[in-house]
Amino acid sequence: MRRVFPVAVATALLLLIVALYRPTGPQLAPTPDIRQLVELVKSDPDLRRLILPYAEELGIQLPVKQPKPISTNITLHVQPGKVAAGGAVVASGVLNTPRGPLPRHLVAIYVDKTLATFATTDDKGRFQAELRIGVYKPQVEIRAVYRPLPGEPYLESNATATVEVLYNKTNLRLSAPRQVKWGDVLTIYIRQDPPIQRAVRISVGGRTYVVETRGEAAVDVPTAALTPGVQNITAYAEGRGPYAPATATDAVEIVAETPQARLEAPPVLIAGLPA
Repeated sequence: MRRVFPVAVATALLLLIVALYRPTGPQLAPTPDIRQLVELVKSDPDLRRLILPYAEELGIQLPVKQPKPISTNITLHVQPGKVAAGGAVVASGVLNTPRGPLPRHLVAIYVDKTLATFATTDDKGRFQAELRIGVYKPQVEIRAVYRPLPGEPYLESNATATVEVLYNKTNLRLSAPRQVKWGDVLTIYIRQDPPIQRAVRISVGGRTYVVETRGEAAVDVPTAALTPGVQNITAYAEGRGPYAPATATDAVEIVAETPQARLEAPPVLIAGLPA
C-alpha cells in the first residue's frame, strides 16, 4: 500500500506530461504549466525515479536537471581513549544529511591510515565497530570515511579521533664474528631485553632464518651459500601484545682463501761439476 500512492501519482503526472507533449485535440480546461510539473518532479527524488523509466520507454525527453549533491556529516567517537597495544577500542558515530540520518550505508574505518573494517549505519544513521590496535606509536589516528556509491546523490564526509597507545619498548642485540672463512659455519647470537617469547627473523646474504626464542638464541648459517665479502646481518623481532617490535644490525666478512701457485725449476746439470 505504501508504494501504490506514489506509483499512482507518478502515472498521473506522466500521462499529463504526455498529453502536453502530444496534444490530442481541443482542450476545454486551461493548460497546466509544464514548468511547474517539471519543478514538482525535480523536487521529489522518489517521484523522479518512478517517472523517468516510463518516459524513456515512451521516447519523451524530460528537461529534468540532475539534483545538486546532498552534503553529509559524520561524527566519530572512540572509547576508551587509552589502550594497551594489542587491545581493542570501540568506534561509533552518526551519519547525517540536512534531510536527516542516512540508514543502511557503509562507513569505512581506518587505523593509522590502514583500512581496518566496515560498519553499516542503522535506521538512525548510527554505526559502531570494534577495532584491534596493533600499532606501536604513542598516538594513533582513527578515521571514519563515508564514500557514496556511484549514482548516489550524496557527498563524501569523514571524521577523525586519536587514541593514546600504551606499550613497552624492547631491545634486540646481535653478536657475530667479524670474519668467517668461506665454507665454515657462521654463528649469530641473539639476545632480547626484556625476554619475550616471540619469533625473530634474521636475514643475511638474501637468506632468511626464523627462530622462536624467549631470551637468547643462536643461529648457524652455512657460508658456502654466501658470496665472499662483507655481508650485512639484520634481525627483526615482531611485536607481541604490549611489547613493541625491535630491530638490530651487524656485519660479517666472508673471507675466501686465494690459491697460491709455487713454481719450481728442475735442477740444471753441467758437465764436469758434481750433481
